[in-house]
Amino acid sequence: MSKFAAFALAAAVAALVAGCRGGGGADKAGGSRPVTLRMADGYDPDLTLEPAVAFFVRRAQELSNGKLRIKVVDNWAGNRPSFEQRIVRDVAAGRADLAWVGTRVFDTLGVDNFQALTAPMLIDNYALERAVIASNIPSQMLRGLGRLGVTGLAVLGGGLRKPIAQERPLLRPTDWHGLLFSVIRSNEQAAAIRALGAATTDIWGSARQDAVGVGRVDGFEMHYKLWSFVIAPSAIPYVAANVNLWPETAVLLANPRRLSSLSDSQQRWLQQAAAEAAARSTQLYSNEAPLIQVLCRRRARFAQASAADLAALRRAFDPVYTHLARDATVKKLIGRIEELKRQTRPEPTPAIPARCTGRSPAPASSAAAQTNASVLNGVYRITLTDPELRAAGPPAAFSRPSFGGLITLTLRNGAYRFQPRTPPACTGSFTVDGDRVRFRVNPKTYCQGVVTARWSLAAGRLHLHVIASTNPYDQVVWGSKPWQRIG
Repeated sequence: MSKFAAFALAAAVAALVAGCRGGGGADKAGGSRPVTLRMADGYDPDLTLEPAVAFFVRRAQELSNGKLRIKVVDNWAGNRPSFEQRIVRDVAAGRADLAWVGTRVFDTLGVDNFQALTAPMLIDNYALERAVIASNIPSQMLRGLGRLGVTGLAVLGGGLRKPIAQERPLLRPTDWHGLLFSVIRSNEQAAAIRALGAATTDIWGSARQDAVGVGRVDGFEMHYKLWSFVIAPSAIPYVAANVNLWPETAVLLANPRRLSSLSDSQQRWLQQAAAEAAARSTQLYSNEAPLIQVLCRRRARFAQASAADLAALRRAFDPVYTHLARDATVKKLIGRIEELKRQTRPEPTPAIPARCTGRSPAPASSAAAQTNASVLNGVYRITLTDPELRAAGPPAAFSRPSFGGLITLTLRNGAYRFQPRTPPACTGSFTVDGDRVRFRVNPKTYCQGVVTARWSLAAGRLHLHVIASTNPYDQVVWGSKPWQRIG
């Protein structure tokens, strides 16, 4: 950690601790008793995709020697676009003690000052993001959360989100024209995408996976780690590697009444854990080289925008900046970040191997006539052990709580039911085209994705060789073992 960052961390801890103390230095009554706080998490499971939040949870317990515990409740608001708005409201109402949400959500709730963090192509490198998080800019933004009835503990940095698309890399404004692009609910980010000539949708979660699988959504913005976990590059392969739209920044929230009910020591532990998580957060994503290799092996294709392309994108965002400047606070904060940008040297970006550029190799299509789906009618089972899923790599290990154990697959006349060990079951439809079978999940269920596989059925064993899927772990879950027919 640099001296500047260490100084900023120490100052942040001191300020936060001072802000949450009572009138004296002694703990409030009950300070020695263990306390458990419920934390709302919009994703699942185990904060795998949010390492800075996971660090905060662990660190609070470590600092308190187990006297302060945080119980993370995954999938808090369901699989729907409004999950972050609902989480903020649930923290304000006391239904959750703590939570994390993306800073992008607050402009839909009437708090605009966080827009400076995600102004398009402003924070476009990790060195600058670290400098911003280490400055007093986040603490100024957190003050505005009182009007929503919540207390902000810290702002966490995250991965730089880039445009990812199905048909071509989005390098210049003309590449965006006519696309339907998915963004998580945010007034500012939707306006930025529309300024490039694309239409926007807030379709999210399993519905977005399904829309990508059938070609109804043309692109979305994600950082590399999230992309590698939630949707297979073979389904949507093109990324503009040096077009960093904005960082994924998040806020740790607390219910103010619950926070004030804690002892002074408990508040200090919580605030110190939050400050340390913020200081650590931007280090967790900055090494993109290993993820580039992983994504390349899964048929991702990387392209670089030219200096002229980047300049054209920034000009296209001029109306967005004009609108942001109408808010004096946002304008001032953007100016502070621009000043830091002039003072901060970007780190070298990782090289893109030549084999990871150009057109993505698409799986060959079957020329056979469509086959009656009833040819696969039956009930089939496999068992996937936890060690097998862990050994298959991070995406499969991520699916372990849902898909480890016994899985039953029922195929009947073009409809299927996929029952993992953890309910609910996935349902959907399937078609058979010669030696190809295509499974499409019902997007109204919690499940996700489209899977295409070559199939063979002999001696009561259904072999599925997955050739395309929207979820990375479906390669393992559907295709790693033959399915034994039991009915």
